Amino acid sequence: MKNKMNPAGQEECFHSNDLFAAEIPVWYQNSGKVNPEWLSICKEERNQTTNLLEQVISFGNLQKAYKQVRSNGGSGGVDKMSVKDFGTWFGKHYQELQLELQQENYQPQAVRGVQIPKPKGGFRQLGIPTIKDRVVQQAISQVLQPIFDPKFSPNSYGFRPKRNAHQALRQASKFVGSGKTKAVDLDLAKFFDEVNHQRLMWLLSIRIGDKRLLRLIFKILKTDILTDGLQEQRLKGTRKEVL
Repeated sequence: MKNKMNPAGQEECFHSNDLFAAEIPVWYQNSGKVNPEWLSICKEERNQTTNLLEQVISFGNLQKAYKQVRSNGGSGGVDKMSVKDFGTWFGKHYQELQLELQQENYQPQAVRGVQIPKPKGGFRQLGIPTIKDRVVQQAISQVLQPIFDPKFSPNSYGFRPKRNAHQALRQASKFVGSGKTKAVDLDLAKFFDEVNHQRLMWLLSIRIGDKRLLRLIFKILKTDILTDGLQEQRLKGTRKEVL
């Protein structure tokens, strides 16, 4: 007899002819083990995602990533290369970047650390990657987002494409109109600063079979932070923001 309740916090896999399209809950057997069907579906998904790096480093994807970084703006990183200067470099050397990534020789540069004052006192630590590193990160995001975004709750509006706080407020208003009387606003303090790297990589590896891409992501997570001439290794956290 299987317990078809989905325990809180348990991941789910998707399965159909269209990858990740149909939901398969994480069922537990009486023994406490994960349902073998779930494990086999995850294995199938990993088998179908063994060549994601080729998608990441394609010229079209890298070019799209640069255009997005350019539209975001922001200052340069430790190499002081501007968005415009990188565009000139990329037009001439994009094949070098592709080769670096393909052969796993790509090494992210240190993140430029800066602190900005908070309105209520104290400082907020920001990290500014180089433009080149931001382009690579954006290129990865463009490939992984279509895989992972459909997994998120339809009521999740933060840090997702074509979703924003205004939509969340409108949805909350609809709930109020339907008779609901309470709203709960939750914010995990320093969430992005506290993300466990090993846990995150395990979650990614459940769905992604391209170990080259996983190693690249791990390199990015471990990038050092350079603040006032002192270089510090990142042991946790994912926050890298642009000024």
